[in-house]
Amino acid sequence: ANKYWRWITYVLDRQLTPLKWKVRHKETWDLMCTSLLKKKYIYFHVHSRKSKATWTRLWYNQNEIIKVFDENIWLYSIPKKYKEDVKNWLKDFYTERVEYNRKKRDVFNKKLSKLENEKTSLIKMRSNWEITSEEFTDMKNQLINDIADLKDQIIRLDNDDKDILENFDKMVELLVELSTKWKTMSVEKKVWIINSIVVELQIDNKKRLYIEENLFFKALQKVNYH
Repeated sequence: ANKYWRWITYVLDRQLTPLKWKVRHKETWDLMCTSLLKKKYIYFHVHSRKSKATWTRLWYNQNEIIKVFDENIWLYSIPKKYKEDVKNWLKDFYTERVEYNRKKRDVFNKKLSKLENEKTSLIKMRSNWEITSEEFTDMKNQLINDIADLKDQIIRLDNDDKDILENFDKMVELLVELSTKWKTMSVEKKVWIINSIVVELQIDNKKRLYIEENLFFKALQKVNYH
């Protein structure tokens, strides 16, 4: 293990390795750490006290994961006879999710506009001596908190929309001839697609890889097997 340590950089950025937190050691169920070796190669390894005897010898190169998918990617390619149906389903499903968020955002924006107008009313009430300084302070603080809460909910909707559109893009990638395009894809693109296929990867002490696909791809694999 010592030959590795001098070249290791732990990877914290999920953008650099989408498979971070998806790879487990099969025997101990530890999540495997993600490290960059020699500033180039991404490795997964076990790093916890309860598996101290294991982590020093269990290193798994991300390229080995890609190699498994190189050999089996055809299982996740949508058969031509189903492509039109899948395309329509994806369009309807993701349009519905975005539309749902849009309606919620409209409700929040209306409430936000109403609260913003209350600022003027509050100033008017205080200037006319209709409320005391203490009442003004309490009402002002409540108003500011309510506005901040609504803005946070709108930001969460915006972030959810971003995730929806990114996931949609990954799913549409399957509408092309994935097994053909796969050969010319970059490593980054391959890992990006593997991340959308996989729920969890498990690696045992003999470095055997076990793949748990999400339900869509699990069903797709069964179709292609038959």
